[in-house]
Amino acid sequence: MNLISKKDLLAITGISYGQLYRWKRQRLIPEEWFIKKASYTGQETFFPRDSIISRVQTILQLKDTYSMEQLAAMFESGGEKSAGLSSKQLAAIEEIPPQWRDSLHELLGRDTIGLDEVAATVYLAGLTGITEEEKKKLLAHLPNPIPAGDHGVIAAFRAAGEYHLLILKGTAALALDTGIQVETKPWSSIADPLRLKYKDLFKMGGN
Repeated sequence: MNLISKKDLLAITGISYGQLYRWKRQRLIPEEWFIKKASYTGQETFFPRDSIISRVQTILQLKDTYSMEQLAAMFESGGEKSAGLSSKQLAAIEEIPPQWRDSLHELLGRDTIGLDEVAATVYLAGLTGITEEEKKKLLAHLPNPIPAGDHGVIAAFRAAGEYHLLILKGTAALALDTGIQVETKPWSSIADPLRLKYKDLFKMGGN
């Protein structure tokens, strides 16, 4: 797991120590992202780099539009799951390949498409070394509902000549045998930029 220290996080994002821990108390940043590690000074706090930077940027962009309670509900429960995006709305999401937009409901085999489905689709679209047909096969076999939640990870790997998709609810590192290459992404590093860029599509309840 690629980690970033608390000191570097504060320097890169421009937030304060107080903001960071206030957002933790408000459930905007998962407690399990605060990783304590021994250092020459005693103990230092680290974070999963991609997840925490993406999350802080999202909070900074949305905090003046939504309340802290609304943001916490969105991050914890994926409040956009019931958004039910239409084919016309999906066409506005540039990260979805054009050839998939009109047929995504059919490819996924479900009537309702929300942020989770879009995030998984965007992840698969970005994979290299895998054919279009293999990607479509993985799309067709996405779990319903998708279990990752906002604190999970998604990973694609090839075994016995076929690609498989692994979606975990937690943030535990994957440790597969050395014969399997795994491409892992923190779920929030995909979902947060999407909900920020397309906030009008992924509206939260009560707005």
